[in-house]
Amino acid sequence: MTRRPTYRLGAYVALAVVAVVGGLALARPELVALAASPALLVGLGLITGRRLDVAVGVAVDRQRGVEGQDLELLVTLTAIGRAARVEVAIVLPNGLTAIDDAVIVRLEAGVARSLRVAVRCERWGAYRLGAVRLRVVDPYGMFSATAATRPTTTLKVYPQAPVLRRLLAPLETQLQLGAVRSRHRATGVELAELRPYIPGDDARAISWRATARRQELWVAERHPERSGDVVLVLDTLAEARAGEAGTLDLAVRAATVLLSGHLARRDRVGIVGLGGTVTWLRPGMGAVQRYRLIDALLSSRILPTAVWAGAAGVPVRALPPQALVIGLSPLLDARVVAAFADLAGRSVDMALVELDPDAFLPSAADEADRLARRLWALERDNVRRRFLRRGVAVAPWRPHEPFETALTRMEAFRRTTRRASA
Repeated sequence: MTRRPTYRLGAYVALAVVAVVGGLALARPELVALAASPALLVGLGLITGRRLDVAVGVAVDRQRGVEGQDLELLVTLTAIGRAARVEVAIVLPNGLTAIDDAVIVRLEAGVARSLRVAVRCERWGAYRLGAVRLRVVDPYGMFSATAATRPTTTLKVYPQAPVLRRLLAPLETQLQLGAVRSRHRATGVELAELRPYIPGDDARAISWRATARRQELWVAERHPERSGDVVLVLDTLAEARAGEAGTLDLAVRAATVLLSGHLARRDRVGIVGLGGTVTWLRPGMGAVQRYRLIDALLSSRILPTAVWAGAAGVPVRALPPQALVIGLSPLLDARVVAAFADLAGRSVDMALVELDPDAFLPSAADEADRLARRLWALERDNVRRRFLRRGVAVAPWRPHEPFETALTRMEAFRRTTRRASA
């Protein structure tokens, strides 16, 4: 810390000098006596203000939070050498808000004092905390020193993930036990059909109610409950943004909701980021996988690049055969559209959630802008129809709508396509 004189020191020195000079010039000893008090305060300030140093420690009560939650930032201050008055200002990154911006405390020499600052998580993301600005003033206010600490603590704020009442069902399931009804028939809970008994059938599969009704042996075949592979593909190459909100925020929120729902259904969930670099996390299940996936989402950023690997950069391990692939994209960049088309050509079950960019665009100023918007809307509608003709469900999602609305549209199209192919 660098010591600097305050305005009070200058005022007291000027007062003492004026009093002494005036007393000598006017032969008034009372004026000279009047200079004793400010001179004494200046002397005490010179003694106590020699060393102004404060040790700072910053800690947070938790390492993870959720949007809208409050957490406590613990700031520990210790005056080194002499007592001091400290003005503390917490510096927070965008997305976090401190309820108390600045605090003034008095510190005794060598005695630690802790401050608890309430911080509200306004937006999802990974943040570095611990930046504090200090202004230390000696007890008499003659000298001050300023300092700033660097961030030392990491905080991860997760998006809010409401519980979905329905999820997309994959066309093909895996052998792991789960909550998705398989199209195949085996030991399970849900009834598939009743048929006459054939020698060699398991006796445990006999439906005694149907047997008693028809006076001959009948067997109940059932659908087993299996799990599926789900891969979420995020478009991190282009977005529409207005201020702090954008289509990438919609993609992260939708991905958080989907991965929470599918993991709760015992599906294996993975993630792929299509952007400046292709990032991926192979499918897995369990609570640890949930934290891995959300941590990967928090690092999602728009990275424009001229070097584009496309779908060829997605490794085979990231997309298991017969996996349900859900793309989250505003479909603004032709390269991403081509990448999704390539992924749909693989042996996967493809679906797309179109993050509507219209909500993040300014209103049309004149007729030329309105015409350009109409042409752009027709262009996007053409892209949407190309995917629909290939059997890929595309459902738009607008910020003011619940996410289940997009899933309902997508499931209706998939059900119609399945019925037509059958």
